[in-house]
Amino acid sequence: MKKSRSPLPNWGEGGGEGSIEAIKKHITTMLVRHSDAPGLDANRIILHVLAQRDASYLLAHGEEIISEQDAQKILEMAEARKTGMPLAYVLGEADFFGRTFAVTQDVLIPRPDTEALIEKALEYIKVRHAGLRPGIHVDSGSRAGMTEKKEIVIADLCTGSGIIAITLALELQDSAYNLQHTTYDIVATDISDKALAVAKQNAKQHGVADRIEFLQGDMLEPIKNKKIDLLVSNPPYVPSEELASIYLSLHRERTEERVSDRANDETLIPSFSLSREKVPTTQETRGLLFEPQIALDGGEDGLKFVNQIKEYAQKNNTLAIIETVGGKIATFP
Repeated sequence: MKKSRSPLPNWGEGGGEGSIEAIKKHITTMLVRHSDAPGLDANRIILHVLAQRDASYLLAHGEEIISEQDAQKILEMAEARKTGMPLAYVLGEADFFGRTFAVTQDVLIPRPDTEALIEKALEYIKVRHAGLRPGIHVDSGSRAGMTEKKEIVIADLCTGSGIIAITLALELQDSAYNLQHTTYDIVATDISDKALAVAKQNAKQHGVADRIEFLQGDMLEPIKNKKIDLLVSNPPYVPSEELASIYLSLHRERTEERVSDRANDETLIPSFSLSREKVPTTQETRGLLFEPQIALDGGEDGLKFVNQIKEYAQKNNTLAIIETVGGKIATFP
């Protein structure tokens, strides 16, 4: 059966049509109870549908009438945002390190904290040409060997949307990272074929698809036969109990309205006792209902995958730079 379209409100002259300003006011009002920044969300949705990037466009063209087709798209996206769906999923894109990447509910939404991981990795690579690693301890023997090497093999585990691998590939094109004609072999892995599809799409969009090898597999398995110099990752690190408590609290919040069909899917909510204490929720934690649980759950203490990476780094004399509990950046060994 064909899905019927939502009826359009009367936004002004023309019945289903209205001015940009009228639609903006309507959408902002819709989102007041469902967003920390309803006005900004309304702006982003309207700009996205109109294929515009600059918010000043809305001021300059506020009296223009939007077509019924565009108005319908705006309303549908606003309805999705109203369910609690993060804006990045509503738009199908998110910004990271000054660039825009495609995102779906098969991958985590990029966080600003992860940009610190990129900066740390670039710092390591740049100073490596001089045989130094500020802020990271390395014995003299390892340092001497690294300054002579012409190829650096980088692995991005749990790549998700591919933002880490792709950003490194783009940044490493800068001449500052090729003082000794060093080449960079970048490998990006993920257990999810759907996540890898998003990552490949982003790599193609940013022109680096031929510079990254994408491999499917669980954590370290895809790189077991490779010698990795630098391992970067934003692995799952939310403790299972904490994640379950968040899910339960959000589940209880849905007494007045449904968040979404996806959020109501009981398979997404781990088994837990109804006696578990309710935890405070925020816009960010509400968004967790829409993100892939497999990319969040870090085991009993949140360190299941972090410890695997740490053990690998120590065993293989590989520098690992990862995001861990609390969004902190850790380095091993």
